[in-house]
Amino acid sequence: MRVAPILLAAAGVCLGQSTAAVPSNSVTSRSDSTPIDWTLRRKVFFRRLFGPNAVWETMPGLAFDEARNFPHEWGRGFSGIAKRFGSQYGQFVVSETIELGVAAVHREDPRYHRLNGHPFGRRVKHSLASVFVVRDDKGGRTIALGRIAGVYGATAASLIWNPADQRNLRSFTINSSIPFAAKAGSNAWQEFWPDVTAWRHRRALRKAVADIDSVVQRSAASRKSD
Repeated sequence: MRVAPILLAAAGVCLGQSTAAVPSNSVTSRSDSTPIDWTLRRKVFFRRLFGPNAVWETMPGLAFDEARNFPHEWGRGFSGIAKRFGSQYGQFVVSETIELGVAAVHREDPRYHRLNGHPFGRRVKHSLASVFVVRDDKGGRTIALGRIAGVYGATAASLIWNPADQRNLRSFTINSSIPFAAKAGSNAWQEFWPDVTAWRHRRALRKAVADIDSVVQRSAASRKSD
């Protein structure tokens, strides 16, 4: 009577593991050898523009700017938030566009490579280091020239729509540091979220198996009593 729940549990564990291991277009494992061509770069670009990365890389800057009322000329309330969101997302789009071109010329792999199966501390360090060091199209390591150029280029572009009194070195330095921190957070999310998802799948499956097992046992007990 207990064979079906056991088989379901085994299948679920395998499914959870395979779900965590299957990469999206913008995230992959270190052993992935998919060719880095323009089609892949385009897929990664649009996935980042309209996927979770856009949230991770714009919301921290939006919250930081709203908290310090920056720029103060935009005020607070819905109008100020809308302008700050537009500014942050505009910078993100410019940054990603610059990164797309520079990374292609520099022959960088545009995807984030997870360090799955390693100790937690090493994976944290990997997610932080991957902001500035990436894989090239041959599997080696190289400086993330595209990302660096994208962040600084987008920050410079934002001076066009920022108030005139913000067009100075101090504001440029502060505003260019926020995206790097946001990208580190985005990397951490890409590194660990598949593990969280797999854990949730396994937990839900264990509960389902327990429920099925309970039904089977009650059914068996009922037949014996008859």
